[in-house]
Amino acid sequence: MGYDSSDLLAAQKGDANAQRRVFDRWYAYAYTVMIHYVPSRMEAEELTMDAFVRLFKKLDRYNPTYAFRPWFRRLIVNVALESLRGRMRERSTDCLPLRTVTNEAEHKLEREDIINLLNYLPVSYRLVFNLFVLEEYTHREIAEELGISIGTSKANLFMARTRLRKLHPHFHAIIKPEL
Repeated sequence: MGYDSSDLLAAQKGDANAQRRVFDRWYAYAYTVMIHYVPSRMEAEELTMDAFVRLFKKLDRYNPTYAFRPWFRRLIVNVALESLRGRMRERSTDCLPLRTVTNEAEHKLEREDIINLLNYLPVSYRLVFNLFVLEEYTHREIAEELGISIGTSKANLFMARTRLRKLHPHFHAIIKPEL
């Protein structure tokens, strides 16, 4: 479970100091996951805090015999999805307006560049792309999670990849091929 297993166990029992140590240890990780799902840093910070609130409410459900990181990642992604579900249905075709952006690393995308490119996708495309590529969900799992059909999931992934290729010609080289 890692070096902070005693903090997790104490936090499960409601120890506020242990909860603070868990927060300090896992905040950067949670924020990094969250920023892939939301369009702004401010929203990512807010939802990361929501994820920790949920973590401490549900920590009693965590089984310490399993790895904490994947369990917590799933919780973070669920917080992001719940926040974005309503917006996805309301604005399925909205996205940031395109504008010319100079990429300093002409032949290589940095993490920040990828996050910025993803923010140019409509919410529905970005969610499916993130769940499929980053979280390795199947199209069936994505469909169930988002309340859409498997065909819609596949179409959204295709459209996300198509738009990303148009936005950055080198981006397609790092996108995981669909199996």
